[in-house]
Amino acid sequence: MSLAPSPTQSNILTALRSFILGILPNGNGLFTGSISGTTLTVSAVQNGTINIGDAVLGEGIYPGTFVISLGTGTGGIGTYTVNQSQTVPPAGSDPATITMWTGIEVVAAQDNRVPEPSVPDFVTMTPIMQSRLSTNVDTYQDVLFTAAISGNTMTVSAVNHGSIAPGQIVFGVGVASPTKILAYATGTGGTGTYTVSPAQTVASEQMSSGGELFLQPTKVTVQLDVHGPNSADNSQTISTLFRDNFGVEAFALSGFDVTPLYVGDPRQLPFENENQQIENRWVIDAVMQVNAIITAPQQFADELNISVVSVEATYPAT
Repeated sequence: MSLAPSPTQSNILTALRSFILGILPNGNGLFTGSISGTTLTVSAVQNGTINIGDAVLGEGIYPGTFVISLGTGTGGIGTYTVNQSQTVPPAGSDPATITMWTGIEVVAAQDNRVPEPSVPDFVTMTPIMQSRLSTNVDTYQDVLFTAAISGNTMTVSAVNHGSIAPGQIVFGVGVASPTKILAYATGTGGTGTYTVSPAQTVASEQMSSGGELFLQPTKVTVQLDVHGPNSADNSQTISTLFRDNFGVEAFALSGFDVTPLYVGDPRQLPFENENQQIENRWVIDAVMQVNAIITAPQQFADELNISVVSVEATYPAT
């Protein structure tokens, strides 16, 4: 059983990051180059690779510019064909090449000793609030099965009801307390073998593995700091699609019980970096509902053993 909530904060940020990377350019290339007509010439690569379908971002580059085919370049230095004819940088500019990149990065904020992402466009995620939406919803899981334990292996021969899973606590006559199921072996919820701890020897008998589930619907607010030259457009894209059925369906694909509720309007808050230079930054508050579940061990009365008690003998008159 897990006394930690599920989904965890890490799961929430994973779902949010996946959503953002799914709607914004997500290449990893950082390079210097120029564009003449539909030919992109890459003179140096600082990070990542360049691939067909990657967006090309940078100062003066037309929005919606993509790599559509390879020339002499195969991910690094060389030429590529883009979908829009343009001249970047403009004729006569110095230098003859500019910094370009193919996507944004999305990272958790407040990580010490972690440098800024290498690409100019990036998003940082900072959880800033958790609010209860309703009272707890409590449910129960009763698992009853027949098994034997030898060492760290529990062999299940029959399952009366319920499903066996890693993290559950095993109860039974002579079973050490607490005995925890660590992993599936040949069993995946039903009959088969499972890895348990601590090691012990228990003959085949009826065992159980119940739990109580505490669900707290929670409103979680994550501040998104959208940095970079394209931060205004990127923040608009995020705020538009987050508050739409598109966002609900995208979050559902994460596999975590997290769904968008609403999003605040983007607001510009310029950012001063370590070199005391001002960077473009737009800030959005993304609000999600998270149905966090905490599971605790719980025993159940699965059987009644009825016996006759002699009242006179057990409770003699005084």
